[in-house]
Amino acid sequence: MTQDLLTTEQVAARLGIGAARVRQLVQAGYLKPEPYSPRVHLFQPAAVEAYQNAPKPKRGRPKKG
Repeated sequence: MTQDLLTTEQVAARLGIGAARVRQLVQAGYLKPEPYSPRVHLFQPAAVEAYQNAPKPKRGRPKKG
């Protein structure tokens, strides 16, 4: 089962972000790791693709008026 799962570093490489940002996304609830160990996050590839394809909120401050 763990052969199909991705580590934090592998997810970061797929998304083009750092491992720390992946951990922030887990904390915020955007990415859900599989229950494996409290200290190790392992992710289903489908969950990573779902996050990647999900609509993202607009960045920056809203325009006035």
